[in-house]
Amino acid sequence: MLPPYPGGGKHGVTSPLLETMSQLALSRWVLRPATTRFGYGRVSTLEPDEALQHDALAAAGCDRIFVDKASGELAHRPALDALLEQLRPRDTVVVWRLDRLGRPLRHLIDTVADFERRGVAFMSLTEHINTSTPGGKPIPSLGPLAEFRA
Repeated sequence: MLPPYPGGGKHGVTSPLLETMSQLALSRWVLRPATTRFGYGRVSTLEPDEALQHDALAAAGCDRIFVDKASGELAHRPALDALLEQLRPRDTVVVWRLDRLGRPLRHLIDTVADFERRGVAFMSLTEHINTSTPGGKPIPSLGPLAEFRA
């Protein structure tokens, strides 16, 4: 039970609706840190072992790790969609390698651009990309992008 709402009438009694709304707000915002580091991994259907990516993301300090077992060609993947729904400004998305976030290249560029529009930082551990640092803002070397299909 929440403490009485000061403006809730003569006796400071809360309404059931106000109490429910307060509990929802607490569970969604107060219990989550101001910034969260989300890890995202993807394993193809041919290589079902996610341990390497999971261990690297955990070592990078990810608070939550989402993993899809699907082709990188798919635009909508359940774990990625769940991660995207939870993002807030100042959060960070970390991937083990760029191609884990998506292929083709257009999808990867659009996803990272969406992070920037939303105020979310992006890190790729293998390619040493970190948009939360001043040096991570410019376009990275095109070498890592050469593997992607257009």
